[in-house]
Amino acid sequence: MYIVFLNLADTQRVLSNKSVAALRKKYPAYGGWNPVYYYWNNNAVDEIDVIQLYHQWKRGQRDLLYIQGMNRVRLCCGKADKIMFGVHGNVGDTDSASIEDFGTAGGKVTCQDLAAFFLECLPGTQGGWWVVPGLGGSPRQLHVSLIMCFGARAQAHLADHTGNLSEAAIKSSFAYKFYKLICVRRPILMTARTGSVSFDENTGRSLVQTEDAVKAEAEYNELQAAVMTQRINDMHDNLWERASPDQRKELRRRKDLIDAEIQRGRTDWSMASSEELVLIRFALLKQKIQALTNAKDVSIAKHGKFVFSYDSGTQQVTVLRKYPTPRVIYQGAL
Repeated sequence: MYIVFLNLADTQRVLSNKSVAALRKKYPAYGGWNPVYYYWNNNAVDEIDVIQLYHQWKRGQRDLLYIQGMNRVRLCCGKADKIMFGVHGNVGDTDSASIEDFGTAGGKVTCQDLAAFFLECLPGTQGGWWVVPGLGGSPRQLHVSLIMCFGARAQAHLADHTGNLSEAAIKSSFAYKFYKLICVRRPILMTARTGSVSFDENTGRSLVQTEDAVKAEAEYNELQAAVMTQRINDMHDNLWERASPDQRKELRRRKDLIDAEIQRGRTDWSMASSEELVLIRFALLKQKIQALTNAKDVSIAKHGKFVFSYDSGTQQVTVLRKYPTPRVIYQGAL
């Protein structure tokens, strides 16, 4: 198994380093005997940083460095059994991806630009496509994995993606829009995930956020952005900033008492002073944020994977939800 990981996520390689390390555990270099083709099957995972190439492509810069870099990418992709394309995604945003690019202009990448750049990374009709010019034939199907958090998630992100999804919901996801642009140009089988993506460091398997975790993350983001949250934080900060050393000692004592009462389940705070109410509201907010933080970080294996395929003959696309049991959730026109 030869895997190429194209990193368009971040210059610090946070996503790709974790992903590649996990993949190398799942596909160790020593490989094994292939009983079908009778050869010793070695595994390899190559990571290629394509962020600079993307910026050059976007600027229309086609100098020697770009040509050499892109030729290497195409050569590797042409030989790959699987191409993994890593980029950051944001829940609720189905029109753009994100590059955490330190030192150069990064930020948002539209779905159209991402698809066009990805196609630029693929080889033409020679080499890795195993097609001899003038003798007919067709390019081989590429296996692509879009490593992007919430890539396959609908614009209505709170919808249950383990249940029934409408055609409109399926087609509203970033992954569908991306696949629609690339599948008519190359034979491609693509996978994408409905939640935040991570990897099990012990087994190398991919992990995907559960549905409850996605909803908790949405609530967490709303809570963090809420005006009331900022007001409670400001009042809490002002209370401590105005206090003298002796008053801070008393505030710490009352804070510990309040925390203990909250743990015991107390809900009636009608007798609390104005200063205590500030401490109480802050403690309850902190407790809720911590609960949502724990809930949103729940990820499991064999969950949230959608598989996209396209038949150029019938011009129909098929979207299959792989887990818990494979089920076609959409088949029809692009």
